[in-house]
Amino acid sequence: MTKYKEWLSNIVPVINKNDKVHLCVDFINLNLIAPKDAYAMTVVDMLEDSKVNNGILTFMDDCSRYNQIFITKKDVHKIAFRCLNAIGIFEWVVMPFRLKNVGATYQRAMNMIFHHLIGRTMEVCTDDVVVKLAEFDQHLIDLEQAFKRMRLHNLKMNPEKCAFGITTDHFLGF
Repeated sequence: MTKYKEWLSNIVPVINKNDKVHLCVDFINLNLIAPKDAYAMTVVDMLEDSKVNNGILTFMDDCSRYNQIFITKKDVHKIAFRCLNAIGIFEWVVMPFRLKNVGATYQRAMNMIFHHLIGRTMEVCTDDVVVKLAEFDQHLIDLEQAFKRMRLHNLKMNPEKCAFGITTDHFLGF
């Protein structure tokens, strides 16, 4: 049927917590043979500690996370999937969910995109971005720098999951 038969995966319908059906690709065979990417992930406790000494915080959540990172052309054939009822065979051109090393690959990309801001004015943990600073005027400048990097790399944030200008008192007290 296709010259990539050994990489062909099936679609599995999954119902999420909002009772919406998502079609997921079952990459179990590909994940079994893929080597583990040992890239160090961000320690969430350290991110929480870094927020404490800052007066103003902005929380942003990346929209579609992994789907914003393109797959190299030489690897696209490895993530082919078949649709039900003979609709056809398709290949992902962006990183799909449930692929073995997407978390490490995504964190590496975020660290590269925001390398000069991380630890200074912002923190990044996979799809969560926190811009932090004590002074409001400086916070706006830092947000502008973060947005310029996002625009340059075509990253999109989910507006429903963003909170701008939160004070640490409000954050810690929910």
